[in-house]
Amino acid sequence: MLLPQDFYRRVMREDVAATELEQMFLTRQPEELFAAEDEIDWDEWIAFFSQTREPDKRRKGLVEVRL
Repeated sequence: MLLPQDFYRRVMREDVAATELEQMFLTRQPEELFAAEDEIDWDEWIAFFSQTREPDKRRKGLVEVRL
């Protein structure tokens, strides 16, 4: 999940949605949720999840959901 630039500011203001999401990241629940704080993090996660664990690191597809 690519976090909005003002995410931590929202957490500091105790925005309910932001604090709930932060708790999800901190507790790793659900385990499949990963945070990207900026475009660099995002690109690293894309690179990581777009290949298999096989020795040849085969490429695999990803699905991007925009809200």
